[in-house]
Amino acid sequence: MDFNTTAARVPEFPLQQLREAAETRDESKALKALRKRRIRSELAHSTTAHKVPSGPDQTKCNVFTCVETAVHYQMPRVVIAMYRFNPADVRLATWFAYRDPKQGSHQILRHR
Repeated sequence: MDFNTTAARVPEFPLQQLREAAETRDESKALKALRKRRIRSELAHSTTAHKVPSGPDQTKCNVFTCVETAVHYQMPRVVIAMYRFNPADVRLATWFAYRDPKQGSHQILRHR
């Protein structure tokens, strides 16, 4: 039995799990991911440097990309939860997410 074909895919980086949960557009899944100690620890101790993916199908993943994804999918509770673990980086990442021209005009995050 080949372990690689039967095992569930586990993201290479803890924050990749968080970003993928946010990409489902289900805020409860992203909040559930934030309950994992490994993800919270990575948020708290992560640098702003990009995690370099090992394969061409992977994208960079860090605090900034996670915040950008949560902002893009209008998940204010996820951004606030991330802020509790890394206020400085999440604050800056939120500012960049709103100032980024990819996001269109300067959006205002609204609670649902």
